[in-house]
Amino acid sequence: MGGCMDFGKWHVLRELGSGGQGTAYLTVDRTKLNLDSMIDRLRPVINGIQQVTQTDDYLARCHELLNIIDAYTNREASEHCAVVTKRSLI
Repeated sequence: MGGCMDFGKWHVLRELGSGGQGTAYLTVDRTKLNLDSMIDRLRPVINGIQQVTQTDDYLARCHELLNIIDAYTNREASEHCAVVTKRSLI
C-alpha cells in the first residue's frame, strides 16, 4: 500500500493482510482521533514551551505536549481503531 488512504471517517494506518474476503486494514476513526489535528497542535505547543516565563505555564505546556504524544503513541488502541476490508470501505 503506497501513501495514505482515507475512506470517509477511516484513516488507514497499515495493511494487515489479504485473502478471499479482500484486503484487511487497520484503520483509525478520525472522528475519535484526528492525527492531522495532533500534528497541527504540536508546533504551537512546542513554540509556547520555549516562550513561557512562569513555571506553571511551562508545566501546563509540557503536560499538553505529553498528552499529544500519548494520544499518538496509543493511536492503535481498540477505542480508536477497527479492522476493515477494502471491500467494506468501498
